Amino acid sequence: MQFIVRGFLTALNWWFERKPGLQAAEVDILFRTLVLDGLSPLIGDTSIGRRAAAHRKAD
Repeated sequence: MQFIVRGFLTALNWWFERKPGLQAAEVDILFRTLVLDGLSPLIGDTSIGRRAAAHRKAD
């Protein structure tokens, strides 16, 4: 759980410092894809992050 929180804080910091023009929804997609792709080997589903990102883009 700690790595997810650290990843979120790092992504938030990156967004504010380097990519302030991105919309919150875009950063959300990037973060969710990063986390879910990282977790997918642990749960045995290698496409979960990409599916989540595709779903968010469709909204």
